Amino acid sequence: MSQPLNVSADPYAYNLSLLQEAVRIARLSGCSTLLFPSDAFNSTIPQEALDGFACIVMGDKQVEPSSPAVHYVSLDVHNHLGVTPLKTALLLAYIRGYIRYDEKVFCLNRTQGGQRLNLMVAMNVQQAVHPILTTPHILPASVLPETFERALTITTELAHEGREGKAIGTMLILGDAKSFEPYIRPLVLNPFLGHAPAECSLLNSALDETIKEYAQLDGGFIIDGNGVVVNAGVWIQAPCSIQPPSGFGTRHAAAMAFSQAVDCIIITLSSSNRQISLFRNGQMLSLSPFSNT
Repeated sequence: MSQPLNVSADPYAYNLSLLQEAVRIARLSGCSTLLFPSDAFNSTIPQEALDGFACIVMGDKQVEPSSPAVHYVSLDVHNHLGVTPLKTALLLAYIRGYIRYDEKVFCLNRTQGGQRLNLMVAMNVQQAVHPILTTPHILPASVLPETFERALTITTELAHEGREGKAIGTMLILGDAKSFEPYIRPLVLNPFLGHAPAECSLLNSALDETIKEYAQLDGGFIIDGNGVVVNAGVWIQAPCSIQPPSGFGTRHAAAMAFSQAVDCIIITLSSSNRQISLFRNGQMLSLSPFSNT
């Protein structure tokens, strides 16, 4: 029999009580993994509360107990409310190998500001990532998972923040940069030319503001799979054309066609609705549009 929730004023006590109830429901739902934001608990979760479940934690705050069954995905938990951000978390966890394609994950999150969790949902990994899983691996072999995570994190920050008070659109093309050369057209002089690779690495957080500044240029970024930003302000010319879904413009059409012709993964940000989309093998996976409120 389930226990009544602890509705005390302490949000951490409430969330721990909710977690215990979630474990019970998750087991009945056929789930073996839990997903929740890292700041939902005050550092420590009693081992018995997890009751043998593996955990995926959204965010960088470390949650005890530390064990091989507790994994972290880089996601800004403060700006991700509701169901739709959970799809991003599942995508990152799948790329990292933390969950299987045929697995069901029991997810907890918030639907509004504050500390208390108030959302529980069981999600199928297959349904979350299927639109772009047309090959055994979502990422090209040349792209490191950490490169993709950093690129997605920076794009998400741009979606929230914009630049100079305005929403912007951009495109990040990840893969073997040399294979892109026949299909790219620089729109401006290459701002990354002549710099050491370490200075141009997306994995170096000191580069974040530079990326965000150049995101205002027309075109997009070419990023090698190891994280080195090779060029910015380039346009891609795919050797084929694809009609994008209604409501999408030339950036999305180019990304869809290029991802079908070349082994790459592309992240786009729409300036009109702050929508982030992923393109792989000519397929598109839309992530949640973000507001700046």
